[in-house]
Amino acid sequence: MIKKNITQFTIILLLLGITNAAWAIAAGFYLGSQFGTSNSNNKEAEVETGGTPSSELVTPTTKGFGARIYMGYQFSSYLGLEAAYVYIANSIYKVNGNNNGNPEVHEGGVDVLGKLMLPINKFNMDIFAKGGVAGMMRTQSGRLASSNLNSDTFSKSTNVYAVPEVAIGASYYLNQNWVADITYNKLLSSSSFQSADLITIGIAYHFVDTYCGQFLC
Repeated sequence: MIKKNITQFTIILLLLGITNAAWAIAAGFYLGSQFGTSNSNNKEAEVETGGTPSSELVTPTTKGFGARIYMGYQFSSYLGLEAAYVYIANSIYKVNGNNNGNPEVHEGGVDVLGKLMLPINKFNMDIFAKGGVAGMMRTQSGRLASSNLNSDTFSKSTNVYAVPEVAIGASYYLNQNWVADITYNKLLSSSSFQSADLITIGIAYHFVDTYCGQFLC
């Protein structure tokens, strides 16, 4: 359903790009949110079952809701800088008949990304690329045998990873302040952190002079 909505949103952006009105976004601060689907790409792991057999090799669920809430500053029509909170869908290791519950892996963090834009003013759009670093917190809960958990208490294990992040996408200027976008983010693998994917649609508000953006000033 999420992928279908993203496809529909892309078609709408393309249709809107046919309009004749020309907008540009002036330099300044902006806030935005992006929502869609994510994939943690977490791999199978041994799960303590609390029964017989004592453990089982389980492939987790990895896909689900994903989001990115961000703030940024646009220096010009070509350059910007963003900082964001990133949420990746939980991975659940489901074990049939497990009396101790199904362990999960939770992932989320913050990123700082530089943004390069190529304006296509004729169609009120730009295409962009982002790159930077994310600090991702990975928390394992439950009886994941491969996570170095204490076999008596089965307490949570939390680690923080600094991982490279890249993104590509396209924006459409709804007017001088509001900008819609579709984006693909990639969090690269690092140590025990698997690469993660985030595909979203988003909306941002630019705190700029509403007269400055008109007629490509």
